[in-house]
Amino acid sequence: MFKQPSIIHESAIIGAGTKIWAFSHVCENAVIGENCVIGEGVHIGPGVVIGDNCKIQNHALLYTGVTIGNRVFIGPNVVTTNDIDPQACGDWSERFRKTIIADDVAIGANSTILCGITIERGCRIGCGSLITKDCKAWHRYYNPNTQALQMAEMTTPTNGTIRIEP
Repeated sequence: MFKQPSIIHESAIIGAGTKIWAFSHVCENAVIGENCVIGEGVHIGPGVVIGDNCKIQNHALLYTGVTIGNRVFIGPNVVTTNDIDPQACGDWSERFRKTIIADDVAIGANSTILCGITIERGCRIGCGSLITKDCKAWHRYYNPNTQALQMAEMTTPTNGTIRIEP
């Protein structure tokens, strides 16, 4: 089901049962699995791969180089990047980095995922987080200002985010 107006490139592959809501843009060679929900105003860049049974909330930005596993939740206004040193002009191929989001990950609203990151299976990323380093499987990562941190013992890894051990 596609809600108009959306832009879906003719080379994009959309799995059975996937719903794409209004004002979304699915670029060339993007692959979206079966039974996904793509919210309003989502940008899915060229070559992005999204697995089955994913939910991508409104206004998420998934740029070229992002691969998403199965059963992944991406909250509203989540931003991924693909240029390690952005500049307004010039060739950026040497600065390009891929981002991998494994199966069963949940990323909260307004989070930013820097390029070159791997978020391993089962991770939970709290709302408003800035992810700058790889995330270990089945761990929780939160912005230091998140209230939930007050309810758990915390350790601070070298990347400046707060990790709550499961």
